[in-house]
Amino acid sequence: MHARFPFSTLAAVALSASALAAQTPPPPTATVSGVAYTQFQYQDAPVHVSNFDVTRTYVNVLGRLAGGISTRVTADIYRLGADNSLQYRLKYAFFAYTPQNSVLTYKLGQIHTPWLDWEEALWDYRMQGTIALDRNGYLSSSDFGVGVDGKWGPDRINMQIGLYNGENYNGGTVDFRKDVMGRASFRGSDTDDSSHVGGVRVTAYGQYGKPTGGGTRQRWVGMVSYRSNQITLAGEFAAITDSVTAGARVPARVISGFGVYHLT
Repeated sequence: MHARFPFSTLAAVALSASALAAQTPPPPTATVSGVAYTQFQYQDAPVHVSNFDVTRTYVNVLGRLAGGISTRVTADIYRLGADNSLQYRLKYAFFAYTPQNSVLTYKLGQIHTPWLDWEEALWDYRMQGTIALDRNGYLSSSDFGVGVDGKWGPDRINMQIGLYNGENYNGGTVDFRKDVMGRASFRGSDTDDSSHVGGVRVTAYGQYGKPTGGGTRQRWVGMVSYRSNQITLAGEFAAITDSVTAGARVPARVISGFGVYHLT
C-alpha cells in the first residue's frame, strides 16, 4: 500500500494535468503575408515607354482567436494622385465567427463581395489585370456590410450572401440605402481539383439595390466553368441595369470567357 500510493497519486495528478491541457484553448495567433504586382513595361508606339513599376501591393494581417473567431485587415497600396506616388487605403477590415461544427461563417465590417473574389480564384491570373465586370466598373471586390459564407459537401455547394452599402470600399459610407448581394455555386462533376472553384460548376450571382440618391442598381450573372489541375475553362453572361432617380434605366450586357492551360 505504501509503495503504490505515491505512484497512484502522481498518476492521478498527471491525468488531471493532461485533461486540463486538453481543455485549454489554443493561444491567439497572428500571421502577416503580402502580395506584390511588379512589372517591367516596354512600349514603342504611340508613346515610347520603358520602366519598372510596382502596380499594386496587398499586406494581410490575419488573426485567429479561440471560439471560432478570426480577423483580417488588408492594406491596399496603389498608384494614384497628381504626384504619381504610391498611396495606402484599407481593402478589408472585418471579424468573422464560425460556430463549432458549423458550415457557416458570419462576417461584419469591410468584407468581400460575393462574386469578384470567387471568380478571381477560379481564373488565378489577377496579375494580368482585373476581370471584365470589375474593369468596366460594375462590381467591386470589397464593400462595407454584413454577410455569411457557407459550404456543403465539402464545397460541392458553396455560397455567400450579404447586405452592403453598395458604394464599394472606395465609395465610403453614404445614405441609408443598401444592396443585397448573393452567390451560389454547384459542382456537378468532380475533377482532380477539389477546391471551392474546382470541378464542373454552375454558378449564379444576383445583386439588387439603389445607388446614393435613389434609382436602380441590378446585376445578374451566370457562369459555367470547368477546372482541373491542368485546365480551366469558363464562360459568363451578365445582365446589368442602372438608373438614377427620375432617370432612364440604362441596360448593359457583359459576355466574358477565359481559359488556362498549365504546361506539364
